[in-house]
Amino acid sequence: VNPAIAEVLQQFGKLDVLINNAGIPGHAAKINAVNPVEIDTLFKTHCSGAMRCVKAALPFMKDGIRLIINVTSRFGSTRRYSTGEFANRSISYSYRIAKAAQNMFTVSLAQELGSQGFVVCGVHPGRLKTESGASDANMEPAEASERFSDWIGGLDDRMNGKCFNLEKFELMEW
Repeated sequence: VNPAIAEVLQQFGKLDVLINNAGIPGHAAKINAVNPVEIDTLFKTHCSGAMRCVKAALPFMKDGIRLIINVTSRFGSTRRYSTGEFANRSISYSYRIAKAAQNMFTVSLAQELGSQGFVVCGVHPGRLKTESGASDANMEPAEASERFSDWIGGLDDRMNGKCFNLEKFELMEW
């Protein structure tokens, strides 16, 4: 993380935006197959990894626009799961748990840093056609990238603590 931040500072002289986009899929979708090692691995990637990046970047995010964006997933939404939206889907316990934890980190960080002029939010990029994409994936990564670029340009302090769904250009329930 530190060499990447140093490179940004060398090239641009400041750090305005941090986007935490690391992610890996899990495998066990049934409780009897869940492996604590897999849960730990995904938690370290999706939640602890984002936290390490934020802690490293904060000292350099001093003036002007200060955005922290955590790329999340619809599968981390406890609200959407509780409605039964994904009831018949085979989705990794580890992935769901790790993304839900990342979402809580995002909200907690937004509450802590919002009064200091930061905007901290989550974004679900859409159902992307990637190697680890869901079976209902319908969007190419290049299209998601364009949507992300358009969306990030319109962020303001009203988005602090919120999660945005780029697929539908709407707020998403955590």
